[in-house]
Amino acid sequence: MKQLANWLIVGLVVALPTMSRSQEVLVVQTPMDTEHELVSVPAGKFIMGVSEEQARQLKEQSGVNVGAQEKPQREVFLDAYYIDRYEVTNALWNAFAERTGGKTKIHPDETPALSVTWFEARDYCEWAGLRLPSEAEWEKAARGIDGRTYPWGNEFDESKVNSAGDSDGFLGQAPVGSFPMGASPYGAYDMVGNAWEVVADNYDEAFYLLGTQFNPTGSAAGDASTVRGGSVHSLAPKVRTTVRQGAPKNNSSPFGGFRCARDTDAPSLYPELTSSVASLETISANQPASLRVEATIDNAEAGADFLQEIYLDLTPLNIDENLSLERQSTGHFVGTARIRALANGRYDLPLRTKSTDGGDYQLSSIPLRVLPDTDIAVYDDGLLPGWNVEERSILGVRPTQSEIVHTGTAACAIEVEESRNGFFLYFRTDALDVTGYQTLRFALHPGDVVLPEGGWLRVNLGGLRVFDLALESLIDMNLREWQLVELPVDSLQVRPVRTRPLETEQPVTAMAISGKFTGTFYLDDIQIVAPEMLQSTAILETHTATNPEHLSLQPNYPNPFNSQTIIRFALPVQGEVELSVFNLVGQQVATLVSGLRQIGSYSVQWDGQDDAGRDLASGIYLYRLQTEKLMETRRLLLLR
Repeated sequence: MKQLANWLIVGLVVALPTMSRSQEVLVVQTPMDTEHELVSVPAGKFIMGVSEEQARQLKEQSGVNVGAQEKPQREVFLDAYYIDRYEVTNALWNAFAERTGGKTKIHPDETPALSVTWFEARDYCEWAGLRLPSEAEWEKAARGIDGRTYPWGNEFDESKVNSAGDSDGFLGQAPVGSFPMGASPYGAYDMVGNAWEVVADNYDEAFYLLGTQFNPTGSAAGDASTVRGGSVHSLAPKVRTTVRQGAPKNNSSPFGGFRCARDTDAPSLYPELTSSVASLETISANQPASLRVEATIDNAEAGADFLQEIYLDLTPLNIDENLSLERQSTGHFVGTARIRALANGRYDLPLRTKSTDGGDYQLSSIPLRVLPDTDIAVYDDGLLPGWNVEERSILGVRPTQSEIVHTGTAACAIEVEESRNGFFLYFRTDALDVTGYQTLRFALHPGDVVLPEGGWLRVNLGGLRVFDLALESLIDMNLREWQLVELPVDSLQVRPVRTRPLETEQPVTAMAISGKFTGTFYLDDIQIVAPEMLQSTAILETHTATNPEHLSLQPNYPNPFNSQTIIRFALPVQGEVELSVFNLVGQQVATLVSGLRQIGSYSVQWDGQDDAGRDLASGIYLYRLQTEKLMETRRLLLLR
């Protein structure tokens, strides 16, 4: 265990690390006349992230598994900037708090200011005439340009850092600058250990993979900040220069602090992508579609050496040829192509550029969602190939009984008895990508089921959202007939914890049905349904000339829905018609059809907006079809 006396001796007798003679040091005075000493970091490229070789060595040396959030390793270009030599101290923070009416710290003046939220750190830096460093700026300041593991090199040395090291012992927060031999190549102290440091960027676990290589600033979405460097509590594996993790922006960790940064007056040397837009027809797997990409780049003239050829990398779609963008004007590039994706899914397509020296760098990534072109059948007169049934607390399953059938020749009968924890039935398969699929659809017959008080019948596709069919009125357990159930896949499937705007779904491996009741019920025609190619019009009405025998209002499809749904109705006579949507307190919120209509069948597409064009909130709504003599009402569920 380290002793405070050792820190003081080291600070007195050990020479400071060697720095470039041309390095500039900037002193900034705050409105309270306290001072920040900032060291300069010159423009240029550095190595960011962990290589596969480094990851292998760390695994062999210390058993550390380097996560995907630290990969891949790549070159990143940064303009020149300044960064605090030291972490912001309690003395600096208290001066700010006194001026602004904030809460002061009671800890020693020269130790890092802790328990500071991302918002408070941002506000302090702005008050001081500075800003938080970006994540890339923090990493370059910590490790220099050679990709080292620690600020001082590639081997851990507990004498150079205030951390738990290889043990679980620690003394506490040290005064900033107490470990001069652990300073970074630019003379920044305590870049690892002592206190976790919050940076400006939102946390994105795929930042190293998807971000630009030119002055990257991280994800634009999310409520989680990024923290770097480990703390006094951290063991050796956590005080590496690439360790990064997310934390809520309103979190005030007792082990978290920060330092500030500042721009230089030098002009930017590198291109900055200000927008990239992909416009395309609705794209389904195995269907050709037209793709148009536009990119706007600031500082295109200064960064011209990096903009010799701009292209969209289509290899994630298993397309060998890239989409080249042509220069239309200064800083404006456009490219079009006809593409065909082989499989549904969510893809991040790298937008890249080639430089005059042969380099190939990423400007950004463009998300692309490919819809499926076929339904996935789970059960149709028996289990489909690739699926199997797993049961728990079930008396018996008859997968091909023929007495009660929805369509075809067989349906699945499930006999259960009430138990303390209920029953579970799983239709399992290998990992299944359900990106772009619209609904889980199946027919259910309650049979002779008796649903007791406190009983349930629930369905999910992986566990994120569980629908209680009875509680949410998606099925009537007292209606002894086949009923069609349609549940939105987007609300059913599991998503990983991510902060990117376009998340990638986890594969689905099971459809789960659970319940707590007694009796036998039946399932049939289970399938995961690909979307109909709906137009984006808010309300779209189509008419087919038929001769219906009576007025009918069909269940909307899909139901529940979260973006668009279709309502079908039939008119046996010509007349004035109104199709409207009401909330549960009886207020009319949307009019979908109004006026004279001919005999026939109608289909109305609705996007969940009210008459003023505002998105309605999630909830149960009633939709009512009314003629001069007849009226029919049904329920729908909107999920945002």
